[in-house]
Amino acid sequence: MEHVIRETAKRLADAGFPQPAPERGQIWYSESGAKYRIHINNNDGTVDYLSESDIVYLHLCRFLEADNCVFAPTAMDILKELPGCGLSFEADTWVAYTDQGTYRDPEIVSFVHKNPADACAAAWFYENKKT
Repeated sequence: MEHVIRETAKRLADAGFPQPAPERGQIWYSESGAKYRIHINNNDGTVDYLSESDIVYLHLCRFLEADNCVFAPTAMDILKELPGCGLSFEADTWVAYTDQGTYRDPEIVSFVHKNPADACAAAWFYENKKT
């Protein structure tokens, strides 16, 4: 499953994309560029997360706040925030699309990227440009 790249994750967070509570399998990026995959979300408020080199144990709040981490959503995470938006694979690339028209007069707007999550992020930025 592909996630957005670090720069896109930061732009999404800055633009108001929801930053969920950490869950198993998620990717988070630190401000310094480190990439973390959540391994276990414990019931006692701690998170075990796997970095590129080792397993580190941190308190949940410290993980999010002290490291200035941002959530790196997948295409499906983004599509959940974009009702009516779709995603397809065409000619070796991903296309996220949304219909800005009416039933009788559709107006399809599409966003192309090699990474499905980044294609969906472009659609999210488009849909949220007024905010």
